[in-house]
Amino acid sequence: MPIIDLTGGRLTEEQRQTLASELGKRSAALPCPRCANPYFTIMDGVHNLGLSGGVGYRDFGAIPAAVTICNRCGFIALHALTVLTGER
Repeated sequence: MPIIDLTGGRLTEEQRQTLASELGKRSAALPCPRCANPYFTIMDGVHNLGLSGGVGYRDFGAIPAAVTICNRCGFIALHALTVLTGER
């Protein structure tokens, strides 16, 4: 999978489709753990999980994560882009 470029600050539809494909390959597209709904949305923004101590993705002190939201109950799941893109 190509590196996710966030130059524009948002994921493109193509990048979201690529992430959905990667999640599916990793069996991470199972139904919601709260309500068992099989449908979710990949948000077009990325959440940066801040880390204490300043150690993180490329020493920025954060891990960028794709955000998925259950379409029924709103359960939020985060998926590390460093794993999905193979960048570490």
